[in-house]
Amino acid sequence: MSLGRYRGMVLFVGDEELCDMMRETFRVFDLGMYNSERYEYFMLHRTELERDTKSTSQVWRASVTKGLASVTAKTLYEDDVDRVIVSVQKGNSRGLMKAVAWNTDVVAVLDQPMIVPTFEREFTPNAVIPDLISQVSEAELRLFLEYLTGEAIASNITTRNSYSVTTPTGILIAQAYIQNYLIQLGFQVELHSFRNDMANNIVAVWPGQTGEIVVLGTHYDSRGTLNASPTQPAPGANDDGSGTAMLLEIARIISASGALFSMTIHLNFYAGEEQGLIGSGVLAQRYLDRNEQLAAMLQADMTAYRLTGQPELAIPFDSATDSLVDYVTRVVGEYVPELPVGRTTVCCSDQRSFFQRGFPALQFFENTGPIQDPQYHNSNDVVNRAGFSFLQMAEQTKALLAVTAELAEVVN
Repeated sequence: MSLGRYRGMVLFVGDEELCDMMRETFRVFDLGMYNSERYEYFMLHRTELERDTKSTSQVWRASVTKGLASVTAKTLYEDDVDRVIVSVQKGNSRGLMKAVAWNTDVVAVLDQPMIVPTFEREFTPNAVIPDLISQVSEAELRLFLEYLTGEAIASNITTRNSYSVTTPTGILIAQAYIQNYLIQLGFQVELHSFRNDMANNIVAVWPGQTGEIVVLGTHYDSRGTLNASPTQPAPGANDDGSGTAMLLEIARIISASGALFSMTIHLNFYAGEEQGLIGSGVLAQRYLDRNEQLAAMLQADMTAYRLTGQPELAIPFDSATDSLVDYVTRVVGEYVPELPVGRTTVCCSDQRSFFQRGFPALQFFENTGPIQDPQYHNSNDVVNRAGFSFLQMAEQTKALLAVTAELAEVVN
């Protein structure tokens, strides 16, 4: 997940009427119709530390000012606490990531107006789905996840940072692992390249009987405290190895059952999420450019932390289609009634890339309220620690598989 708190400000680009309409509700910074051929725009957000004081905010601001000067970025807006919006000449964005990496999340701003997506779908219970979701296995989820984090004996992965493409123990091992596994299951697999200095997106297709598509998404990249370091240990068990393992488990069950669906299913594994939803942004734009019919995009990001209490499913308010939220809530209530569904203000993951381009979308998250995982964006985000719950993951996997099967209209 690329950003934990992003509710006080909403960015709209180019659509003056929409900005005027929303100003009464949100504090809006309007970039206007800028020259997107020469510049990229980013919001820098200071992440909270465990011991956060006024002095840490001042140190952060001084660090950002120094970093921006090194890449000749222009400051367009800054608040009194923890947000700065800047313009950077195209080609310098990676330098920006490195210059301000300490305690900073970087969110890319789209160079087009946001389109409000709609979703219309009736819910009719399907007798096939209970058998499908009964096949979800905590043991399988653990096998996937411990390989991705490097905790398995057979794995030498130390980081899945998107920039670790030249690191011998980096993200390309995870990329090959996911790609090869999905090919073995019978999926049609594409490596989608979007930048030479980052790993690829992975798109796995299970063909349906129609051209309509249900997209399940996760980001398989990770980060530690430094979001651009190719070598800092970044096991990323919860963020977002948990979502990645969920999609691999869903792929295993679909393949093993030989399930047929009316709609085509795409399992998308994104890179570049931790640097500002880069991989998903490019891929979502490709869906739009090709005029492909997406019924919905469902993202799984940070689904495994549960220190106390029963598992739950939280859907962020950010980049969520309300009618799709209602649909998911009804489906989960039907097939996984033991999993309560709530909402959360956390933000932001790859569903935003799709939501902003007019596709119905939402995210599966682990808890209502703020982020609770103390190892968020930390090199200690591993599987074998207090609070890491495979029961929580398994229940969310059942819910995501049930929604997918219902939405894609499983027929056997």
